[in-house]
Amino acid sequence: MTEDLYPDLVELGGLQGALTRTSQQNGVDLGVIDGATSASSEDPNSAKLMSDRGTIMIYLGAEERRFYISIAEVQHSWAEGVTDDLLAVVGVANSWRTGATLRELNSRFPFMEYSELAQAYEDGDPVAIQWGTLLHDDAFADYRSLTQEVYADERLRALFPFYSMGMLRLSADHTSRQASEIKISPLSGGGYRVESTTSDGQTHVEHMGQVVEAAVSLLDGL
Repeated sequence: MTEDLYPDLVELGGLQGALTRTSQQNGVDLGVIDGATSASSEDPNSAKLMSDRGTIMIYLGAEERRFYISIAEVQHSWAEGVTDDLLAVVGVANSWRTGATLRELNSRFPFMEYSELAQAYEDGDPVAIQWGTLLHDDAFADYRSLTQEVYADERLRALFPFYSMGMLRLSADHTSRQASEIKISPLSGGGYRVESTTSDGQTHVEHMGQVVEAAVSLLDGL
């Protein structure tokens, strides 16, 4: 943080102090404001605020006056944005903490952007949107054949899909990282390993066409 870019923050000891002062001056309660980095809760270049819908992280730009804002849960991101206005940062944090929807947040602060998946999470059913992303986003092109094969089964299609380290994971509950899962792993020597987090056994199949049958057989245990 430099005095040239952030003279107001320097005077108040950093971002956390400036957020506290600005919120108080505008009659806003932002709750406890900590540093966003684990190295130091008093990091003058960052701030972290809690809400009922995830954590609000704020970082300073190094080369120009910018406040980078990220709102996220453990499972997913809600919204992100950049502004040079500290009062707007306070407004974003207060709006989110007091229940603004994604559309309302974007309407009040157009620099705060969110994804179709985030909107689906807010609406309560992100499964269909997530499948669409895996099926059509070029980032997942290498896995498209497997995704299409699994998606074709309506029982498996009801699960929340995501890829991790090349493994297709089908979660029984999109709201929890601890939810039961079916995991489908392409093997380097060919074939696939199909398993569930609720059982110890594994099934190895040679062909993609056998994957669905193996995965469906694990549904009752989820």
